[in-house]
Amino acid sequence: MHSAIGEVKQQKETHYDPVRQKNGDDTGVPVIREAFVAPTREEAIGVAERHLWDKYQRYIDWGQDEAMEDRQELHRPFEELAEDRLLATPETVCRELERYERELNAKLVLFRYHWLGLSCERARGTIELTGDEVILNV
Repeated sequence: MHSAIGEVKQQKETHYDPVRQKNGDDTGVPVIREAFVAPTREEAIGVAERHLWDKYQRYIDWGQDEAMEDRQELHRPFEELAEDRLLATPETVCRELERYERELNAKLVLFRYHWLGLSCERARGTIELTGDEVILNV
């Protein structure tokens, strides 16, 4: 997901919730986040940038930045761009999962762990760290 949570929340409250509430439906939404979980944020950002930067540049090429509230959002340096988009450490994952439930009524969160050029071993390592440090401690 290339939108920051604040933008997702605003769009959900403006467009999604009123329709769901009118129909008597639950307003919970699934959330999809990029995740490279590592012991440190620096390691996670370093690995993720090598694999995600080109992806975000394609979003710009496709004009997805024009659909965003802040059209310059996707043009920021990667570390700033990752701030509200990339789940980087086990602590970040735990904190963000709680935030998504609180702010978005998210009951389902999908992590995108594997990207073009990232080895399966590195992706598996981040999945295992998430399991050991997040899932087993929630």
